[in-house]
Amino acid sequence: NPVYDTKGNLLPSLNNLQLAWFDHWLKGIGNGIDTFPAVETYYLGAGKWAPDTRYPASRTTYRSWYLSAAPGSGAALYAGSLAPAVDSGDTTVTLPWIPVNGTCSRSTTQWTAGLVSGWLCENDNRPSEVLGATFTTPPFAAPYAISGPIDATVWISSTAADTQVVATVSDVDPSGASSQITAGTLVASLRALTTTPCRSIVADCSVYAKGHLIEPWHPYTRASQVALTPGVPTPLEIEIFPTSAVIEPGHSLRLTITTGDFPHETPTSSTVVDSAGGIDTLYIGPDHPSSIYLGTVSPAPVS
Repeated sequence: NPVYDTKGNLLPSLNNLQLAWFDHWLKGIGNGIDTFPAVETYYLGAGKWAPDTRYPASRTTYRSWYLSAAPGSGAALYAGSLAPAVDSGDTTVTLPWIPVNGTCSRSTTQWTAGLVSGWLCENDNRPSEVLGATFTTPPFAAPYAISGPIDATVWISSTAADTQVVATVSDVDPSGASSQITAGTLVASLRALTTTPCRSIVADCSVYAKGHLIEPWHPYTRASQVALTPGVPTPLEIEIFPTSAVIEPGHSLRLTITTGDFPHETPTSSTVVDSAGGIDTLYIGPDHPSSIYLGTVSPAPVS
């Protein structure tokens, strides 16, 4: 969906669609509703709707981008890059636990129902990236389109029994402004994963694409909760909300890892108690290949 559509006027009128449907199927009026596309998807960046027969797009292929220690753009505590292959060596990144991080971000506009719409942070996430780790591709030479759910595999440890990890996907323009596309989060102690593949009903199961996890299902129950062992690297499968976007030529794709997204992901009192004072370590490299897995669409919808 485009931006945060608080007025509901960016979609075709549902009243008009319903009237056209009844006019055709009950009155026999040839108004073309029977040829209306089964799916229309809005691509952020390109600013257009694209017709299709399914979602994610029928031309979707899947790939991984790996978190890399190679220097990338950005002014965060750590500014690495996204690479098509795993680094040859291992790297660690230290992240403080800051539950109020993210106050100045695009998600604040969304999760306050537009009450703060129009402020500086709505279209530039850089203030919320400063206390995290960013991983950015080089600028693309051609339009790069993504579509569907995204899975982030993040290897993490903490000096505390718990932590919260937020993974944010952004479009970075030539000026350096970082516009949030989508995001996901996971409390580490609730990392238990249901590995059963989804069939016709998507419930209590995980979605796979080409044999790789792309939409993890976590039970989020007290019974499934397992504390971190301090200092032990642990993989988290973070579900990032599905989206569709085009990264235009000259722009870059960025993944930001932080430990807070306030007020959206305000931690519970128990998470605060178990995480307070913790220092997190993010792991990169062949032994702990942190990455994102996503769908790409080629050719990309044109602007």
